[in-house]
Amino acid sequence: MTESPTRGPSRTKARAGRIAAKRLRVHPKQFRARRFLDRIDRDRIVIELLEAGSSQMSVAADLGISQATVHRIAAHREQVEQDREDPTPAEVIARCWNAQITRAEMMADLLARSYREGSIPEHSHDAYTRGTWDQIREAYLALIHR
Repeated sequence: MTESPTRGPSRTKARAGRIAAKRLRVHPKQFRARRFLDRIDRDRIVIELLEAGSSQMSVAADLGISQATVHRIAAHREQVEQDREDPTPAEVIARCWNAQITRAEMMADLLARSYREGSIPEHSHDAYTRGTWDQIREAYLALIHR
């Protein structure tokens, strides 16, 4: 990635996303949510193909991605499968942003979960134990607040 002298790589990447969203005539937040969901869906397809007995090289060729990407996804197979059964709050919010589910369905899903705040463990000054509410906060910051 090319880094401009006045902007860091993340600002340049964010600007490229805004330009692409403008060309596609979608809201930048919807564009970010779509990219996020595309990665989730791609990871699930990779796992399904690997479970069906395909090699990493053939999966990479079929999907137009590198074998290293397939290997990385395969290494996180358990997390991908867990997220398939119980989608993360970020995924639920992104699906609502892209009109794949209604706002009422999103709220019903998010309200049905039990949440706990993150905390700093006792006798620790620089550690943080993530809570389930952190997932909502991260989804908001990643998908909506940029």
